Amino acid sequence: MKKVLEQQLQELEDQQNADISAMQDTINKLENELRTAESELARYLKEYQDLLNVKMALDIDVAAYRKLLEGEAEEEKEKEEAEEEGGEEEKEGAREEFENSKEEEGGEGE
Repeated sequence: MKKVLEQQLQELEDQQNADISAMQDTINKLENELRTAESELARYLKEYQDLLNVKMALDIDVAAYRKLLEGEAEEEKEKEEAEEEGGEEEKEGAREEFENSKEEEGGEGE
């Protein structure tokens, strides 16, 4: 009976040692995965920061170009308005000349 109990005890200890070894392997594997995940996270964080810096620089460039375009559009609008005003003045001048020439023609006939 004693020998059977000692054998069962030995089998139990062997099983526990095997379980402990398997659990230690699992712990080591998980620790390695954790280190890998942490390094990937750090890399992703750096890439994100780099992309954010690029985005901010592009936003600044877009704002500068928008300001330039709005300035050009404003200048073009002012130029068109000036041309329209000049065109109206030319039309008015031509109208006055026409009316004056009609009056002169009408005055000669009398």
